[in-house]
Amino acid sequence: MRLRRLPLAAVCLLALLAAADPSLAGRGGFSKSKRHAPAVSARDRAGGPEEFTLASGLVAKIPAVAEGLRAVEADPGRPEAWRRLGHALASAGDFEDAIRALRRLVEIEPDNPDNYVDLGAAYLRAGRPRKGMRAFEEALAIEPFHALAYYDMGVAYQELGRYDDAIESFRKALIIEPELGDPTKNVGAANNPDLPYVKLRVYLDTAGATPALFTFSNPSESGAAAGEGSGGGDGGR
Repeated sequence: MRLRRLPLAAVCLLALLAAADPSLAGRGGFSKSKRHAPAVSARDRAGGPEEFTLASGLVAKIPAVAEGLRAVEADPGRPEAWRRLGHALASAGDFEDAIRALRRLVEIEPDNPDNYVDLGAAYLRAGRPRKGMRAFEEALAIEPFHALAYYDMGVAYQELGRYDDAIESFRKALIIEPELGDPTKNVGAANNPDLPYVKLRVYLDTAGATPALFTFSNPSESGAAAGEGSGGGDGGR
């Protein structure tokens, strides 16, 4: 039997339709256009809870950690669930698992600078300041005036022995947010030996526009070392 020839116009029309939708080409496949692509849920993007296992089963029994694990199991695509788990693991001293949880957080919500600061802080506590620095740089690339990112970067510089860079980072942090020098609001400020000098420098650089730097109470420092009284500040020394 001889095959019937199709008119040239019909052949061209079929070719155009096949290019627009490959499923019309007779192969039975689905169109590759984005309109027909299966939706990928936040759960699929984050990966199932079975993919995240802790190095120690004992850590998983700590109430805060157990609560965090339940949260990510219930909704692996929820950033706050991974943040809670990462903080709980860091508080439990399981820094490597905390880093993994916070890296998952960054993957799910890459545009939030706070996520990189949390990750960088976990790297610092794990004794990996260079990794922490990179995380803080990511945070500052998103939010150039992120005071806590500058402060924690200063801590990383301290651990690397780059003290001039540390002081400069602390200076930027305190100019943006003076309360980071208050040990009652930033626990790390209580044992930071560079802060008294940084506070004075910021005060001078801003022509006295930041007097609050010298009104914080810090019981762990002597009045001479901190330049302030132990009972709530002496208001001008």
